[in-house]
Order: sequence, then structure tokens, then C-alpha cells
Amino acid sequence: MPHALDAFDRVVCINLEERTDRWELAQKAAAPLLRGAKLERFNAIKPDLAENPVHNGRAGCLLSHRRVIENAYEEGLDSVLVFEDDLAFKPEFEHLIQPTLATLGKKSWDLFYLGFTPKAPLLPAGDGLVRTYGGATTHAIAYHRRAMTELIRCLPDETNVLRFLSRYKSVDRYYWQKIAPRMRCYAASPMLVFQRGDFSDIQQADTVSNQEHACKAFERHLVKEVKPMDQVKLQIQRAFNCIRFQIDGTRRVLLKPIKAK
Repeated sequence: MPHALDAFDRVVCINLEERTDRWELAQKAAAPLLRGAKLERFNAIKPDLAENPVHNGRAGCLLSHRRVIENAYEEGLDSVLVFEDDLAFKPEFEHLIQPTLATLGKKSWDLFYLGFTPKAPLLPAGDGLVRTYGGATTHAIAYHRRAMTELIRCLPDETNVLRFLSRYKSVDRYYWQKIAPRMRCYAASPMLVFQRGDFSDIQQADTVSNQEHACKAFERHLVKEVKPMDQVKLQIQRAFNCIRFQIDGTRRVLLKPIKAK
């Protein structure tokens, strides 16, 4: 069985050039979990397209993920694990990740979250794994080659990223609303990676660790025993959300478009 992060063809950390402090902390956190694998630094894209710096931060996050996925696809990789540089590993990560990876290896998966904030039901999928239908944050997410072509096609480049964000607000919300309901998305159970409290270049403000909030959301959405009616309820909820998200996105594009410089 691959050891911890070695299960993925590439392990990348998205990091702004000026945030050397975050890169140093990310390397220190990941070092004990790397054997054959190497933590590669991706120089985060920093666009200057919108009037509001928060929108530029969200655009940079989206464009960085897209570029990492594109690079992995062009190089013929089967998987790439992407960290954002505010990551914090659960102390028991090395022990808990092994059964999760063993179960994941038996699945035909597209996206795999090592940590996130669930926004939809989580269904048991085997030892250490749940099936997810959507959640927030992209600080610890793996992409399989099966999903790369679709994501490269759907995610915008710099020419239309502001309109895209006017509709979906951020890349994690797009995954939650559009990708998770139709792709095979899984998450570690329990969650293994959290966001560390720090100054956020995206939010342009100090943030606190998301661990407590994410864990509460995980427990709230976890379906511990799947009953026949749960699948019916899930399908109804997904159909309702599809309509709601479409209306909400159209309203934002028409009434609150992001202002370009």
C-alpha cells in the first residue's frame, strides 16, 4: 500500500511568491508524510482584474487550481493532490490515511477531499471514506485524470473568470453546486486536513482555523445508516438545489456582476 501522500502521482502546494512564511510552514507540516513523494510548490496566479481585491484573490485561487490540473493532464498523470498553503494536518493523519487510501483505491473516483466543510449529505462508502455531494473549501483536494478533461473545459481562464465568479462566487462553490452532484466525489472520514488560522490573501483579513466549524458540519451531514428513503430524499434535494443554484447564480450575474478594473 502506498505510504500517505505517495499514493498520488504529484503533490502540489499552491503558494503566493510573497508568502514565504506559509510555504515554510507547509513544508514543515508535510515533511513527515513524504517518502517517495515530493511536495512541489506552484507559484500561485495573482490576477489584477477586479476592483475588489477579494475577487482577485478568488480568481487567483480558481486559476491556480485550473493550471495545476491542466499541467497534470498534459503530463499524463493519473492523479494530483493539491494543497493550499494554509493547511494543517490532523495529528493522527499518518495512521488514519492508510485505511482511507485502501478504500479509495477500490473506487472509481473523480475528486477526493482530505478535508473540507460539507454542505450536503455524506454517505458511508467504506472504511475511512464517505461519498460527498458538495462542500466548501479546496485546501486539500485530489483530482483524478477521469475528471481533468471536464474541469479544464468547465473552469474559466482569465478572459471570463470574473463573469464565472459573478455566478458561482468561488471555485469551491462551483464544485459544490455543479461538480459534486454529477461526479464521483469522496472525502476522508474523519477529515484529515484543516485550514490554519492566518492572514488570508483571498479574504484580505485574519482568519481562524476552520477545524471546529468543519467538524461540526461533518457530523451534521453524516448519514450513519443509509436507508432506502435516503437515496430518494437525496435525489429530491439535488433537484431542488439545481433549480435554486441556477436562479441564485443568474440573479448575481444580472444584479451584482463583479466590476472589472
